[in-house]
Amino acid sequence: MVPRSTPTPLSRRRFLQLGGVALGAAAAAPALSACGSSSSSSSGKTELTFASAKFFGKSNIGQIVDQYNNSQSKIHVTYRELPPPSSSTEVHQQLVQSLGRGDGSLDVFTQDVIWIAEFAGAGWALPLDQYVDAGEKAKYFPGLVEACTYNGKLTALPWFVDSGMLYYRKDLLDAAAIQVPKTWDELVTAAKTLTGSGKVKYGFLWQGKQAEVLVCDLVEYVGSAGGRILGTDRKTVQIGDDKCVQAVTFM
Repeated sequence: MVPRSTPTPLSRRRFLQLGGVALGAAAAAPALSACGSSSSSSSGKTELTFASAKFFGKSNIGQIVDQYNNSQSKIHVTYRELPPPSSSTEVHQQLVQSLGRGDGSLDVFTQDVIWIAEFAGAGWALPLDQYVDAGEKAKYFPGLVEACTYNGKLTALPWFVDSGMLYYRKDLLDAAAIQVPKTWDELVTAAKTLTGSGKVKYGFLWQGKQAEVLVCDLVEYVGSAGGRILGTDRKTVQIGDDKCVQAVTFM
């Protein structure tokens, strides 16, 4: 929850303090958004309700909220646990139902980055630009800030990044005198060399299931090929362009 008082630059730590969670928590969520308005209890504490998917790290979200509540006496956070990220449809449905009612039952919530436009367009996410200055935005990768921006307004803060990584068997590459691949062609050559030698059954594995993971991989392949799914105007579909076709054909 961001107070509607005189705007001041808001650091990530301060934003998360206001939202009722501690910065640096070992938990996962793509973006953190604020909405509605807080209330005060008879004890004088500011009451906030924080909804998040059921993430786990060294501590789960419920434990982190308890730690925060016990660390200070000004704010009390009620944690509403949503289904795990693997059940993203259910997470989305519960958030839409609560936010759509406009009953103020949620103050801060985590959301998937692909819901930014939907939630901001519906007026469910509070614009944060007046509280987050350029210096604070510069601490994030530009693409993360852009993804949390709708119609020129920042409506969420990045909290956890799911970025693609290439994992490889160093022992197998060293034994075959193969350098770590830096291009797709090098990866194909390395994979064929290792499978051809009988050292491995599969040279390269990736997420090909017909689900969200496939779309995520598609974006990586298209991006590395120099293509775009949408044009810079955010309206023109470019998935049929040559570079995109090349990427999909390679997949």
